[in-house]
Amino acid sequence: MSKPSSILDESKFTRLWINETYRVFGDRLINNEDSTWFVDLMMELLHSSFRITQTREELFGDTKVMFGDILKLDATARLYEEIV
Repeated sequence: MSKPSSILDESKFTRLWINETYRVFGDRLINNEDSTWFVDLMMELLHSSFRITQTREELFGDTKVMFGDILKLDATARLYEEIV
């Protein structure tokens, strides 16, 4: 759903990856133990493959990373962009 025009830098791409990975896999986990394991695994991959500097709290805390195409409902081309 995302278009290159809405992902302008590595940080946005990383945040999009977090959102999509969590939506595909994380939303299906049924208990806290599995969710904690999954976030730990994502943090490990983010540090080793994406070289992020954000903390676990910044990415998975109260203000989670979210993307959607609902920010500009009247736009002719709906962009899948980060919801801040």
